Amino acid sequence: MSLRTLLEEVEKLNPQEKLELVTAVWDNYKQDTLFNELTEEQREEVISLLEGDREIIVDHIQKMRGFKRTVAEEAYEVWVIFSEDALKLGYIDQIGSYEEAKDLLAELMGKESVSTSSISLGNDYRYRWGPSPIIAVVEAYGTIISGESGKDLIFGTRYAGGETISRILEKLSKDNNVKGVVLRIDSGGGSVLGSSMIHMATERFKESGKPIVASMGNMAASGGYFIACNTDRIFASPSTITGSIGVVHMKPVIEDLLEKIAVEEEILKLTEHADIYSPLRHYTEKELERTKEQIEEIYRRFLQNVADGRGMTYEQVEHIAEGRVYTGTQAMELGLIDEFGGTSAAVDYLKAQLDLGDETEVRYYGYREPFFQRLLSGMSLGLDSIFGGGSEESYWY
Repeated sequence: MSLRTLLEEVEKLNPQEKLELVTAVWDNYKQDTLFNELTEEQREEVISLLEGDREIIVDHIQKMRGFKRTVAEEAYEVWVIFSEDALKLGYIDQIGSYEEAKDLLAELMGKESVSTSSISLGNDYRYRWGPSPIIAVVEAYGTIISGESGKDLIFGTRYAGGETISRILEKLSKDNNVKGVVLRIDSGGGSVLGSSMIHMATERFKESGKPIVASMGNMAASGGYFIACNTDRIFASPSTITGSIGVVHMKPVIEDLLEKIAVEEEILKLTEHADIYSPLRHYTEKELERTKEQIEEIYRRFLQNVADGRGMTYEQVEHIAEGRVYTGTQAMELGLIDEFGGTSAAVDYLKAQLDLGDETEVRYYGYREPFFQRLLSGMSLGLDSIFGGGSEESYWY
């Protein structure tokens, strides 16, 4: 049995009520586009993303290697070549081993040798008088949920918890040594409630008079962008997947499956709609209509929050929303981000805005895996990965 046939059979046994305001996302489910042809609209969106990434890569090759545009474009088309050929074409500068690269680095630095394991990302301020000013980097990685941040022990999925991040931002707003925050985001979204919790926590943090900026990693889509849109400034890379301003709601239903395998269920309830989200039955027409109204209202609020955060009109946001995704370069043109750069650029921006010097301490607030997980990974990565050593200041939640 093929995968497609299997999924068709599963679809018969496990139908889903699929509600979608955003046409592009709805089509992905309705058309089963993983196995059938894309719609013209979907094809145009994917091609647009690919072309955007191509421009970013070609521009980078051209600037970094000093190539002419045509040569950079030829380099982009290259698949796999030997290092000798790469040297002839100017793609690399030298062929050598890792140890030779370290020797060259030591020579350029005017040192006898260098050890990459001891390279520090910052100065050591332990001997300063008085506390250093602090820039806090708060991580929001993975699927956004309403509870606590964490990581799935089986599949390794990371979660950005609304309660966790809200609590951290609240504490940082009251810490006089913390001068500003970078919200580091790498998320494709998730829970509406969890995203709203972080969004509101950002607003409360801003009321303290301290700046908060967003630094978007590989992706800040849907809820991931929602938690960034009301920060004071948004940083992203040219290839960051950005946007997906839309709302998706799904309800899995196993009613037909239970019927096929002769399993009977009995639902005890006091009110008509007490089991509205139960997988044991479909929505009624009345419930379906009410659910659509709720989704539309959540979508309208999403659009208005983006408009308020980005200084745009509701109509401007509505025009570029509908679940569409953009590269960072496209997002810059549309006004969804402010500046290219990563976490370091965001930190430097805050330091400049706050007139902070080199003594500023950067603290990272992120989720730490349980001890036994660190123990397993530490067998190959070393003791620092188990006990949390290293040169950076990290604070775990």
